Amino acid sequence: MKIRRDVLNAIQEHARESHPSECCGILLYQGEGPDVVTSSIRAANTTTDDPARRYALGHKAHLEAVKMEAAGHAHIA
Repeated sequence: MKIRRDVLNAIQEHARESHPSECCGILLYQGEGPDVVTSSIRAANTTTDDPARRYALGHKAHLEAVKMEAAGHAHIA
């Protein structure tokens, strides 16, 4: 799998901002095929049980992914 540099930079920035808590998100592809990540969605870590070691995907990110899928994107994870 390949991740575009701008997407990788955004993921790394999200991780830095979230530290020391876990961060999470959704990876998407469009056009270039399922082996090239073309965008990502930040997700809030909604867990209240040890957020430095666990995460729960926020519902807003899931809804955004559904909208992006309707616009032609597909999610990877």
